[in-house]
Amino acid sequence: MWFLQSGLTIQNILIQILAILAVIFAVLPFHEFLRAYIAHKLGDNTAKHCGQMTLNPLVHFDPFGALSLLIFNFGWAKPVFIDPGNFKRPRRDLILTTVCGPISYIIAAIFGGIFLNVITLICYPITTAYFSLIYNFLSAYILICVRLAIFNLVPIPPFDGFKILELLIPTKYIIKFRKYHNIIIIVMFVLLLFGFFDKPLGILQSVVYFSVIKITQFPFMIFK
Repeated sequence: MWFLQSGLTIQNILIQILAILAVIFAVLPFHEFLRAYIAHKLGDNTAKHCGQMTLNPLVHFDPFGALSLLIFNFGWAKPVFIDPGNFKRPRRDLILTTVCGPISYIIAAIFGGIFLNVITLICYPITTAYFSLIYNFLSAYILICVRLAIFNLVPIPPFDGFKILELLIPTKYIIKFRKYHNIIIIVMFVLLLFGFFDKPLGILQSVVYFSVIKITQFPFMIFK
């Protein structure tokens, strides 16, 4: 639980909570909207007919997912309804709609990085208390988006990584995979709980975070 970390001040906690709320009411709805939109473009209008192809946060709000994000820094929204039977190429199109989940978080992080650099450019070389608060808020927001993108790729249900793994397995191995499906899930959960993924995920998270910062920073360098 992030709020049990040592050295956190009341200001740090409030900034983190505000960043999490921004993700809950803006990024998670965008995540589900993009999935519904891609499915619609690929021929499946199920989510659209269910009113899920929208950015309205109330439509996508999941209380348990929001609470999990507030406590554990990882959460989710209500998943959109997708019927693979409506796709022209079900396997390929399911992969595309699933992959757009992690991509949506990276897009949200990039927008945060752009805004962060705009604020930095406007305030440079002036430093104020307000600038520091905004900077810390946006940094926390970007980090949460990156973390969601990375964790979504972990091959454990209900993460997108597990769905992608299932879809990428050759058809001739599907029966064997499903035979040991539950064992694989238990093993992966145990590895996750005992920190087996902590180091690789932490390294990947740092690489993606600083890549987002550098990429979004580059266009603004000419103005300094």
